[in-house]
Amino acid sequence: MHKLARMKSLITSYPPKHFKTIEPKDPSTTWYSPPKIFQPAQNLPQGLSSTTDAVNFIFTDILHKPEWIGGYLWKRVLRDVSFGYRCENMDKQFYFNESHIKNQNSNTPFSIQQACEEMANFRNQLNNWENIRVQKIQQEMSSK
Repeated sequence: MHKLARMKSLITSYPPKHFKTIEPKDPSTTWYSPPKIFQPAQNLPQGLSSTTDAVNFIFTDILHKPEWIGGYLWKRVLRDVSFGYRCENMDKQFYFNESHIKNQNSNTPFSIQQACEEMANFRNQLNNWENIRVQKIQQEMSSK
């Protein structure tokens, strides 16, 4: 009976109190914001002094996500480029879906140039998602 009482209290207290304390963001800064479409840089500049500088360039000028520097994906790219290999991806279209299946030869060579290509592909996917978002907004506005 104790479990039933606990479930009942959870159901009657929904949504949780802390949800009510979160101030919603202005939709013009989220869904209705202008599209964030960027062209990825084509090449690494000459004279970068370290692997970290090269990966920082990838995130600022190819991926256009400088706020991700120091985050999970940045650390993963830095690790993979530094070691010169990466775990094989489960889905070949996405860099960050790695497989650790024991019977699969999962380590493949990985270079700074491959990192540039992967992040340019990722940027292009983000651009595609932004285009879809803008189309959805336009459809929504035209149906009003």
